Amino acid sequence: MGLEDYLGKMQAQSKAVFGGKRKDLSDYLEKHELVNYFDNQTISEERKKDMKNSLEKKLDSEMEKYESELNGVFRKGAAKSTMGLAVLNDLYGFVSKAPISNITGLGYALFALKSAAEVPANIKYLKKSHDWYGELQHWALKPLRYIAPVIGPALESGSFERMVRKGIIKRVKKSFIQTHGKYTPKKEMINARLSRPIREAIAV
Repeated sequence: MGLEDYLGKMQAQSKAVFGGKRKDLSDYLEKHELVNYFDNQTISEERKKDMKNSLEKKLDSEMEKYESELNGVFRKGAAKSTMGLAVLNDLYGFVSKAPISNITGLGYALFALKSAAEVPANIKYLKKSHDWYGELQHWALKPLRYIAPVIGPALESGSFERMVRKGIIKRVKKSFIQTHGKYTPKKEMINARLSRPIREAIAV
């Protein structure tokens, strides 16, 4: 993968994970994570259409499964309000003569409130998904966001939703591959066959 392709993939992933639109998630999966299936010239258009329908159904199922986690009113309200105040608190620290301890103290309290408010949703999500890696990464990044003024609270505001969407992408990809088989490039398939002993190749 060239640099241009890599940057394009990262841009599409950010758009899907940050924006959360179903179409963006679908496009990212089709054009990047599962591109070998949909860009394969040896597969008929009818087969690609079937795979597209399969992908859409799997994505719809996952998004419906985690609807309450993604759109919980209390958790989202707490996240937006506390992190909005945290951003204003950091900006106030730059323009005022308030003691640093006061600024950081309030910032810590706001992060703690936000984190406490999302604990029930995190537990519920983990029970459904068993996404331990996503959860560990989510909580490990909180201290880094806390020490980054303005940008940190802004990123923390939607961090839970991004974790869930990343998990959805990962599970849909895995389910799709399990359904349609692991993609093997034609060149690799031919090389594998040619490397087999003649006795195995002609055995019935």
